Amino acid sequence: MKVAKCQDLVAKKIKLPKFWGAECRLKENTFQAIAETWLERQKNEWSASNHKRVKSYLERDVFPILGGRDIASIEAPEIIPVIIHVSYIPHP
Repeated sequence: MKVAKCQDLVAKKIKLPKFWGAECRLKENTFQAIAETWLERQKNEWSASNHKRVKSYLERDVFPILGGRDIASIEAPEIIPVIIHVSYIPHP
């Protein structure tokens, strides 16, 4: 569902199905906003420790590089340096 449509429904005070919640909270299409929505959806699927670890990796290693970028502007070759960067960082 497009963010603008969600925002329109919210503005009209139309009650949304529960599963639309995270999607409709997006105010922008940045990598970080979308990744945080995805992460929130994984919360009930993953153990608490795994969720915390992935969140930490994203916040520390990925968001500083790609977080503020519009998701549509990110090209596949731009992700390779991020993967390389993350793979060389020692993780506890």
